[in-house]
Amino acid sequence: MDKKGGLMLLWRKDINLVVNSFSCSHIDVGVFNKEGVAGWRFTGIYGQPDVGRRGETWQLLRRLSGLLNQPWLCAGDFNEILTPDEKIGAPRPRKQMDNFRACLSDCQLYDLGYVGNKFTWCNRREAPATVRVRLDRACATTDWRHRFPNSRVVTDVARGSDHSPLIIHLEADPQRQSQRRRKIFRFEAMWTRDDGCEELIRSLWNSGPSESAGQRVLQNLAKTKAGLISWDKSHFGHVRRRVKELEERLIELDKEPITCFTRQRQEFMRRELEELLSREDFIEAAWKDAMAPGG
Repeated sequence: MDKKGGLMLLWRKDINLVVNSFSCSHIDVGVFNKEGVAGWRFTGIYGQPDVGRRGETWQLLRRLSGLLNQPWLCAGDFNEILTPDEKIGAPRPRKQMDNFRACLSDCQLYDLGYVGNKFTWCNRREAPATVRVRLDRACATTDWRHRFPNSRVVTDVARGSDHSPLIIHLEADPQRQSQRRRKIFRFEAMWTRDDGCEELIRSLWNSGPSESAGQRVLQNLAKTKAGLISWDKSHFGHVRRRVKELEERLIELDKEPITCFTRQRQEFMRRELEELLSREDFIEAAWKDAMAPGG
């Protein structure tokens, strides 16, 4: 995978996954349930950036379509659009769009739509030279859609790339689903890098009387947990809040015409966001939260 394009697939250890095939343009995997029975199939796609070779991508998809009969989710950068309204800027030849639509039809793949910004790529040039395109999308077969009827594809804010990432939620409402699950307390490694962490734990652990050694341990654990949660919000909460604010504002700016003023604001906010996300402590905390089961 070079800097201009390619594919990488990462998954958690608790996900039962088998790689069927891969190339510079695709990664095809089977997702199994806990009993080891094939559940569904996912293919990550990177469409040929060269227009003259884009037909190779459609041939690849047709070939993959005929290999396995499973609920199928296919997503990635197809480097093509389906309709003229998916591009602002220079017009797209209709034949290119027709070829893409014909491929999806032959594979019985249907566009899953999106929540948020329509466009996933921008050349970041000022108007009238601005070009915005919906190059990235998720498509699925009818049986996959029936299996995950409440799935959503969310266009997130671009970070360190000219492409916006897509987040595919299989649940109806990820926020409500996460609220139903009891919040699990986890000790964050980043806390240990703060000088006040050890002092806080010592003060919480050694405070208060108890009737027995067992009760003392339980009481100290409860006090330390509550104290660390409160301390985390006051010491690191502002970073998370600022990251969220910047992401939301950048999503809104991506919908506006690019002028000298808006471009400067975007670049300033992107730099601030990258600085926050590049902090080792924050990256580590975000990674641990994302990779933890139920996180």
